[in-house]
Amino acid sequence: MGFIGNIGRIRTLMAKDMNAHIGDIAVLKMDGVSMAARPEHRDAMLALGDYNPVVDLDALAAMPENSFGYAVATFMRDNDLSPFVFTDEIDADMRRRNAFGIRLAQTHDLVHVLADFGTDWPGEMGVYAVQYAQRWSVWSPVLALATMVFYPFFTFFALGDLRRAWRRGVALGQRAPFLLGERLEDQFDQPLVEVRRRYNLVDPTPVPQAA
Repeated sequence: MGFIGNIGRIRTLMAKDMNAHIGDIAVLKMDGVSMAARPEHRDAMLALGDYNPVVDLDALAAMPENSFGYAVATFMRDNDLSPFVFTDEIDADMRRRNAFGIRLAQTHDLVHVLADFGTDWPGEMGVYAVQYAQRWSVWSPVLALATMVFYPFFTFFALGDLRRAWRRGVALGQRAPFLLGERLEDQFDQPLVEVRRRYNLVDPTPVPQAA
């Protein structure tokens, strides 16, 4: 149907309860946009099937403090972030059409935690560098170029910080498996350091966080 055809549904959900349907609205907006994994990653994406884990921040916060889940809950709450969720308003066909975009949204903050990048501009550049290095989609080089063009202005030309984040993100992405196709949420109860080791994301030189 595409985004234009979904405008009416978007308006209905916004009027009903925008906060409850923010994930649905995001999927309806991305529907019809060319967001797909590169051919070499399609099998990994198909293997996820109907994988749609629940991310309950209260439950994650109750996990051991050294766990991946606890780190995710802390990261999201400290930065006033919410898990990406959608309801039954998104049917199976629409979910299949938008599987790549949905998984991209579901895992963005998890990659932040696993790769130890903050939410400042260098941290965002680092996550995009991981995506670029792993060739997630045909849009990855375009997004990478956008960060290089605009992020210097956003950071008042903190070029050293941006360069270090980019280089580190590329190095991590090259070493790690295709993160978008991994069932990361199944490992919330595992020690964070072990999950990082499993994906070859252990790094002795984490990027300093902005003050």
